[in-house]
Amino acid sequence: MLQIQPYDLEFSYRPGTEIAVVDTISRLHLPDIDKKLHREIEVCVHQIAHALPVSNARLEEIRLHTKEDEHLIYLREAIQGSWPNARKQCAMDLLAYWNLQHELSYMNGIIFKGERIVIPRKMRPQILQQLHVSHLGMEKTKQCARMLVYWPKMNGDIKRQITNCPTCQKHSCNNQKEPLMNSQIQLVPWQQVASDIFDWNEAKYLITVDYHSHFFEVNLLKNLTSKEVISKLKSHFAQHRIPHTIISDNRTQYSST
Repeated sequence: MLQIQPYDLEFSYRPGTEIAVVDTISRLHLPDIDKKLHREIEVCVHQIAHALPVSNARLEEIRLHTKEDEHLIYLREAIQGSWPNARKQCAMDLLAYWNLQHELSYMNGIIFKGERIVIPRKMRPQILQQLHVSHLGMEKTKQCARMLVYWPKMNGDIKRQITNCPTCQKHSCNNQKEPLMNSQIQLVPWQQVASDIFDWNEAKYLITVDYHSHFFEVNLLKNLTSKEVISKLKSHFAQHRIPHTIISDNRTQYSST
């Protein structure tokens, strides 16, 4: 799992009835463990551990509590040894990690889930306080936690932490959502259009979309100057010779005739 993290994979399922020839090799895996692969995984985990934005004192504290945590002791033994063959054979302390067994690793006294540290039980309230020290809100706090730490039912603990926070409850009504900007229904084509700039294949393009018909035009841009963009837009307006309203990507309206 650690080796394929740099890649963006897409998986597709095909029923066995649609496979003409059975792929024997994928079903008859080698029973031996590749020692070279195991060594590469250790190097990868070491690199992750050294790059963590955590002080040495805090890592030592996590290491100490991991050693004393009864649940993590069972988890460490399963990672270093072997997991049960079936979920029903799994101990209660390991059930929460059963679906994550291929993402877990143990290095230098700390358990990792991918690049995230598995936090012992005694340290979780302290970590929750640090995650919410800036009162960022529900989603921001969860995003911050998912970048560095992990423990079972972490999202639920974060939700309870924020729900019971007096400061968050006091100021929650002050963060009103911006009202939705409704667009008027256009009666004729090209009465109102939207435009934006995007990258594709190392080139810049301008896309212009008609609100009425959803028809779009794409132009290759030589550069990103306003003169170049205006020139491309005028070429479309000249074809129709009617007033237009442009909605750019920042929702600012312009008129052109």
